[in-house]
Amino acid sequence: MMERNFLIRDAVAVVFDDEYFDLHNDFDFVEVRVFFGEKKVSFCFNRHDGEGVFFLNVLGVSHFSMSAIYSALGDRDVVEIGYKGPDDFDHDWLVSEEHSSLEDHLFIRLSGDDFIRVYGHSAKASMARD
Repeated sequence: MMERNFLIRDAVAVVFDDEYFDLHNDFDFVEVRVFFGEKKVSFCFNRHDGEGVFFLNVLGVSHFSMSAIYSALGDRDVVEIGYKGPDDFDHDWLVSEEHSSLEDHLFIRLSGDDFIRVYGHSAKASMARD
């Protein structure tokens, strides 16, 4: 079960510490780092106004997949964020927060219909402000 300290809202935002972080409109997706030895995946998003960096870290990763790496490299925008059941590989439809379970994978759809899908024992959001 993937415990989370955030909620996904409107298929584009993460609510964390009573703040709404619109990853589609207010942030640039700049990095995904995979730490194989630590079973950790870290996502980094820079705020457009330069007022900080938003992180999503998935710990105890047991599933990680993404579309072809050569197409996922470069400038990418978050188009949609949500969940997919572990046996559901129809990437056209995402599950919203209200209909998700702790067994669902975190799914980030990027521009160009690229995606990243990850599952672990916990997913934690954090914000570093300048």
